[in-house]
Amino acid sequence: MLESLVDILPLTKATSFPRIICRLLFTFLQRFLLIMASLGFFLEVLNASSLGASRTPVKPEILSLLRRKRELRHRWMSTRHPLDKAEFNAATNLLRKALFEAKSDYFVDMLRAIDPNQNRGFALWKCTRSLKRQPMRRFSLLRRDETWARSDLDIAEEFANDLCERFTPFDLATDEEVLVTTTFSGVNPGPIAHISPISAPEDEPSFRKTIGAPVLVMVFYETLCPDSKYFITKQLLPAFKAAAPIMEVQLVPYGKATTSTDSEGKYTFDCQHGITECQANTYHACVAEVINDPLIRLEVVTCMIRDNRQPKDAMLKCTKQYNVENIDLIQKCYDSSHGSELMKLNGDATHALRPAVTFIPTITLDGSQGRQPSILKDLLSEVCKAAGDMEQAEKICKKP
Repeated sequence: MLESLVDILPLTKATSFPRIICRLLFTFLQRFLLIMASLGFFLEVLNASSLGASRTPVKPEILSLLRRKRELRHRWMSTRHPLDKAEFNAATNLLRKALFEAKSDYFVDMLRAIDPNQNRGFALWKCTRSLKRQPMRRFSLLRRDETWARSDLDIAEEFANDLCERFTPFDLATDEEVLVTTTFSGVNPGPIAHISPISAPEDEPSFRKTIGAPVLVMVFYETLCPDSKYFITKQLLPAFKAAAPIMEVQLVPYGKATTSTDSEGKYTFDCQHGITECQANTYHACVAEVINDPLIRLEVVTCMIRDNRQPKDAMLKCTKQYNVENIDLIQKCYDSSHGSELMKLNGDATHALRPAVTFIPTITLDGSQGRQPSILKDLLSEVCKAAGDMEQAEKICKKP
């Protein structure tokens, strides 16, 4: 109304001042009404949210599981340990299960409180809108007799008949036919023995026991992998220092890399963490071959894996720290094709693992992957179990 009043005022100097006043008044009222409408909508939303919160309160158990999940996630992000990740996954599953049960209970309560007249705040369409989905169409099959197969049973039967006509297995040869064929070919097969399936023993040991020899610990790792770094520094080196007489460590730096050959026939590698990791893997392979002393070899590798961002600098620093004499042989190994050949052998050994590698690092004890979570968490205890009744193992692994 104010806008129409303003529009009909004549554009003269005498009426310019009242026109300005009317426009200001109209603008003020318009903004005031917008503010009041927004405030009313905000109060309505706040009231609805408070009602919803009162209807569906969060259970204390769910809040506790949520806090637990966040704690475990923070721990896993800090340590990157596989066992911490397993605990985090377990907590996530428990929280998901609790949320599912809470949603189910809420849905049951909502069904009990349904009111078609919406007197209690529940509308019937809210419960049924998810059910009003487009049904999945079922396609019929045309039979050879020009009739249609419409039901599931008729369609399955038609498929079965068609497969039987298309794929007919060969008849198995009888013993007499086998004898005739082998006699005609001049081969004497002897008596025919029917082969029965071989049943595997039920109680197969987790590790292959060695008699009198140390436990062969093979470490399949990557030089820039945080989990590999944690295992070598926190498990492998301390375990070897404590149980060197019953352990033989073989390092296989390769991980989830891939090997290919270029146009000149040279090996090229693509590593999970980039070209720097390929360089560091090659240095580790050369160090493992050149250094003969097992403890010094492992100490140098442990020193290098703590900071492999500059692989050559890490090799020079760590070999000098442990007074390695033949540093030039390590560098010659890296610069020549021999380093690539070592990497190729490490890749073949990694890909030959059964079951195949899914996590790095992967550890084998006497060729068996055994209980990987236990090995990664407490290598010394698992080595003692694999050593069995060795005389030295009884002294080293004897618990106080």
